[in-house]
Amino acid sequence: MTFNYTSTLESVYKIPKKNITYLHNKAENQSSTLIIGHNRRIKSLNDPRAAEDADPRVWNGNIAVDKYFFSTYKQTNEIIAKNSSWFRALRSVKEIILLGHSLSDVDLPYFIEINKYAKKSKWIVSYHDPGDRLFHPKVLMSLGVSDKNIRMIRLNEVEGPNA
Repeated sequence: MTFNYTSTLESVYKIPKKNITYLHNKAENQSSTLIIGHNRRIKSLNDPRAAEDADPRVWNGNIAVDKYFFSTYKQTNEIIAKNSSWFRALRSVKEIILLGHSLSDVDLPYFIEINKYAKKSKWIVSYHDPGDRLFHPKVLMSLGVSDKNIRMIRLNEVEGPNA
């Protein structure tokens, strides 16, 4: 599974396309609709109580920003449901490798779903910033991953395809 929109896994790492799930779609041509954005519910920037006194330029600017945020809201639950058979197939996975992922809140529902089916899997998690060496295991353990199943590696220790 990749959150990336590019063909890096195919072209650089020679992973067959059939073995990759592009969770947010792939930027291969103009017909692909990329899933970008966030999963936070955001209120309008405009306060309806201040509508009478608002500068119309600011009000209209806020409307434009609101439209952007509302249009880029990531329907995480729908994405998980659409890929439910892929997630269920993780029951047989013995090892999960996270490369270069921040484990930010926006993607945690995916990792919860992964752990739901891959409870006994070993997690090999890369980190770049030394603070992430402590942060990443805490996040994964909060999702139910056993600390015995987490191994941290520095991102620069990961061997590329030509190593």
